[in-house]
Amino acid sequence: MKERKERLLPVAFTGLFYLLGYYFLVRFPVVPYFIQGFMLATLITILVTMFITFFWKISMHMIGIGGLAGALFALSQRFGLDIWLIFSAVVIISGLVGTSRLYLNAHTPLQVHVGFFLGFIVVFFGILL
Repeated sequence: MKERKERLLPVAFTGLFYLLGYYFLVRFPVVPYFIQGFMLATLITILVTMFITFFWKISMHMIGIGGLAGALFALSQRFGLDIWLIFSAVVIISGLVGTSRLYLNAHTPLQVHVGFFLGFIVVFFGILL
């Protein structure tokens, strides 16, 4: 989707399904609490992304991979897990994804960096809190 306006409907549907998923996780608490935090953080990220998309084309690929990196880092901090090898692999993959978005002229460097940090920060704090 080259134009930012083309992205609004898919992002809205994604947000709707995450909202339903979060609702059922809260209503029927059968999973650990940090999964609820992950779902809520992802929903917030989607809503923020939708708002940003009205004005600017942010890299959704980088939001996703940044969210994965943030989730891994938060889980390692919360539970004292030694997942630095996996985290390092995700950071390298993030760099490759960001480079590909730039190489394809799909985004500017600022759109790539802001996307990664938005996903990372929101999901990290969503799981940690």
